[in-house]
Amino acid sequence: MLRCLSLLRRAERGHYGGHLGRPVLSRGFMSGIDCDGDDGDGSGGTPADDTARRIIDIAKRVAEGSTFGEREESFAWWHPMRFVLRSANEYIGLPWWGTILLTTAAMRIIVMPANILGVKFSENMRAVQPQVSALTEKAKAYAQQGMVDEAKKEQQKIQELMGRQGSIMKGILGPLCQMPIFLSMYRSLTYLAENDDSLKTGGVYWLQDLTKSDDLHIAPFLSFATTLGLMEFQRAINPQDTSKTGAVLVKWVGRGFSVMALAFTWKVPAAIFFYWIPNAFFSALINYGLRSSYILPILLREKKQKHDVLKTKISEEKAPDRMGDLDAALSYVPGRQQSVDEVFLTSTRRKVRKPVF
Repeated sequence: MLRCLSLLRRAERGHYGGHLGRPVLSRGFMSGIDCDGDDGDGSGGTPADDTARRIIDIAKRVAEGSTFGEREESFAWWHPMRFVLRSANEYIGLPWWGTILLTTAAMRIIVMPANILGVKFSENMRAVQPQVSALTEKAKAYAQQGMVDEAKKEQQKIQELMGRQGSIMKGILGPLCQMPIFLSMYRSLTYLAENDDSLKTGGVYWLQDLTKSDDLHIAPFLSFATTLGLMEFQRAINPQDTSKTGAVLVKWVGRGFSVMALAFTWKVPAAIFFYWIPNAFFSALINYGLRSSYILPILLREKKQKHDVLKTKISEEKAPDRMGDLDAALSYVPGRQQSVDEVFLTSTRRKVRKPVF
């Protein structure tokens, strides 16, 4: 018994062996146990009796649910989001559905700078796509003639051109920032639905109880529709310069993700839908606003002039039509034009003689 009591104390303090697994006693729990050998009526007892009483006391407290596991006690990566949700509900005074909606909007505003960087990067890459295509054609023409060094130079120009637009991380920074927010919101709302009774009356319309799934299955289909609409909307306002096969692949991958969203949300607590559906609407609104004719020119104003100069310079460099000495072919047209100009200027300086009859 003494050995059992020692192991229990070690478990309470966090000093336990691998054979005990995770501790089941909260910190400070053992401090509330009477360990002075007094059975409560003023009479003492043998050490064995004292140990037995202590173990019985511990068993009663565990049965009453007065302990909690280390997982709920220790800090987890999603706890800040849970704290934000609870604090907003307590201090703002909104019902839970309004609290979740307001927190979702706040999170989208926080990651707005990352979305702006992503939009600027994608639009800049689209602006230089004609130049990249022209340089690619030149590189292919050089490669077909076996001029490997010249082809490498053109490839290097392509890399330099794309490198001027910045790191590719700018394009995926928005989704990278949104992913931990999505996971923490899902984990926090699931925990609150399981442990906070106030969510049972914090809903609206047919989703009054946010701790249960939607028995009518209306919300899962709304999640499917909003996810599919978001995918199609983003594909429409931000078309990719890909082949026909690539475009079809992107389209069906988005539709497949929407079907997965339907299966994923079929049995989740109703609180999840007050984040999932508004988040899709906010995402579509932000993408449309940043690419509108009023905001996008402001975002791209600083690089517009550079793109125009670069586009003019590279578009003048045509791939040679004839195979052979490519350098000579490239310099032939400008030289020929210069000769024509000289002939024209010379002819205009000559005196015009009157015909003799």
